[in-house]
Amino acid sequence: MPYVRKISKKQQLKQPDEFLSLTARVAAYAEDHVREILIGAGGALLLVGVGAVFYFYQHHLSEQALHAYYEGERLYRQGRTQEWSATGPAASEAFQQAAEAFDRTAREYPRTPSAAMAHYQAGNSYSRLGEYDKAVAAYQECLRKSPKGSAFVTLATQRLAYTYLAKQAPEEALRLLEQGIKSEEAGVQDLLHMEAGRVLESLGKREDASEHYRKVISGFSRSPWEAEADARLQSLARKGS
Repeated sequence: MPYVRKISKKQQLKQPDEFLSLTARVAAYAEDHVREILIGAGGALLLVGVGAVFYFYQHHLSEQALHAYYEGERLYRQGRTQEWSATGPAASEAFQQAAEAFDRTAREYPRTPSAAMAHYQAGNSYSRLGEYDKAVAAYQECLRKSPKGSAFVTLATQRLAYTYLAKQAPEEALRLLEQGIKSEEAGVQDLLHMEAGRVLESLGKREDASEHYRKVISGFSRSPWEAEADARLQSLARKGS
């Protein structure tokens, strides 16, 4: 039978409790290093404070940018309304003011989500005014500012192609449309195929145009452009016969 040493209650009371000893050591360390601890805690609190200030600042900027953008939208809608009611000069003035408002928004709030929208709508405004070089620059800036997968990538590509058509540069328009078709980010390749087909028709390339229309019909389930693509194919077939 192994020997077991008996410890009296008095001796047990004299032995230090492990938890209490650890607590005491921690307290002693804190007393000896109080300055370092306070500096470290202060640094952590400072980082949290800076992060919070930055977050609220960015949020405030985003709200200001939205207000500025909506002013441009108001002017743009005003121009569209006046355009429909055949008040040409008034519409032109509204589009000019809208373009300036959108440019100002993009310039003053370049790191906000509103910047890409403002560039896109500035392009639309300049396009309405017939200032195609400025429209091209605005759409290109929208493409640079837009994140991958953004709807503005597709919209700006499409509008940029239309602008090049207006500038009598169909080859550049076709290049952009085919670039958008190859991109997985576009999401509306059927529409881009339709537009590419129209451009190719204008260039007299009927067979290439027909190929794009066939892709709309066969390559996309329930495309809203299917009926129009079929009509274009039939029209080209009649011209070729």
